[in-house]
Amino acid sequence: MNTVETGIELINCNALKGSVTISQKGLTVPCCQFTLPYDTDWYSIYKTNSLNEAFDNWYNTPANCVTCIHEEANDLYSLRHSWNERINSDANKIEYLEVSLDFTCNMMCRSCGPSQSSKWNGSDILIEMSDLYYDTWGAYQKTPGSRDYTKALKHNIKNTDLSGLKEVILVGGEPLYSKNLPWFTNYIKENTDCKRIKLVTNGSIIPSPELFEGFDLEIQVSLDAIGDLASAIRMKVPFETIDKNLRAMNKLYTTSVHTTISMLNANIYQEIMEYTKDVGVKHNFALLHDPEWLHCKLMPNKFTDYEYNQELVVAFLNAMEITDRESEIKFKDVNPEVMETMEALKERDIFQ
Repeated sequence: MNTVETGIELINCNALKGSVTISQKGLTVPCCQFTLPYDTDWYSIYKTNSLNEAFDNWYNTPANCVTCIHEEANDLYSLRHSWNERINSDANKIEYLEVSLDFTCNMMCRSCGPSQSSKWNGSDILIEMSDLYYDTWGAYQKTPGSRDYTKALKHNIKNTDLSGLKEVILVGGEPLYSKNLPWFTNYIKENTDCKRIKLVTNGSIIPSPELFEGFDLEIQVSLDAIGDLASAIRMKVPFETIDKNLRAMNKLYTTSVHTTISMLNANIYQEIMEYTKDVGVKHNFALLHDPEWLHCKLMPNKFTDYEYNQELVVAFLNAMEITDRESEIKFKDVNPEVMETMEALKERDIFQ
C-alpha cells in the first residue's frame, strides 16, 4: 500500500517504492519525516536481516505522513514532492539510502540529543534535560553505545539487495568523524553501481578526497545562523571555523546550506539568506518539528493562528538556561529579541 488517504484527495509518495532511511535508533522508514511512535520497534535493524524486509512491507497512514500533508496544505514544497521527482512510481527497488553510520559528533546542538550526538551523550546536563522533558519528547535518554548499532547496520546492509541504488545520503552524528565511513564507502563502491553520495555535515571538517574517490560528492552544510548566534545554537565549534570550511568546500564540491527554522533563529532568517548569497551556495530550509518547545508556533505572528501554550514557553526558557551551561556564548546575549518575547509570553504581558 503506497498511498495516503487524507479524506480530501489520494496522495501518492514514491519514497515507499524506492527509499530507505535508517534512523539513529535503528528503525527503517521510507524517509526522515515518516512519523512513528517513540516506543515503536517496527522494522528495527536489531530484529531484521536486511533492509528489504521493511521496504517490502511498508504501510503508511496520514499519521505517518503528517509533516508533508501539513506542509502541502500550506502550499509549501514538501519532501513528498522531492521524492516523486526523483523516484519512479514503479521503482520497487531501493534507489535512495539515507543512513547514519553512528552518532559520533563533535558538536552539541540545542535542538539535538544523544541519539544523534556523542557530545550530548557525554554531557553533564543530559540527566537534567531528561528529567524535565522525557514525557514531552523522550529524546534525552543516554545512548549506551554505537557498537551494537553498527554491528546490526552492517549485517542488514550486507544482506540487502542494493542493485538499484542510485544515491546514498550520509547523515549523523557527524559522518566525517565516523570510524565506519571508510568501510561504508568502500562497500558501496565495491558492491553497487551507485556513484552519488550526498553528505550532510556540520561543516566542522573538510572531506578527504580519498574517501570519496570515484563518487560524485554533494555536500549539504547544516547551518542555522551566522556569527555568534551560530556558535550558540550549534555549540562546541565556532562559526569562524564553519565559515572558513564552507567557503573552501564550495570551491571543491557541489555545496549547499540547509537551515532548520525554529524559535532559535526565525527572527534572523534574512541574515543567513544574505550570507549564503555572499558565499555563493544554494540555500534551502525546513521547519523544525521536534522538540515542541523550539517550534515556531510558540511565537505570535499575524500570518497564522496562535494558541498560547505556557507549558512550552516555560520549557523553552528552561531549556535555554540549561543548555547555556554547555555554551561559551549565552543564547540570551546573541538573540535577546526572542528571549524578551518569551519572557513576556511567560507572564502574558505581551498581550496587555
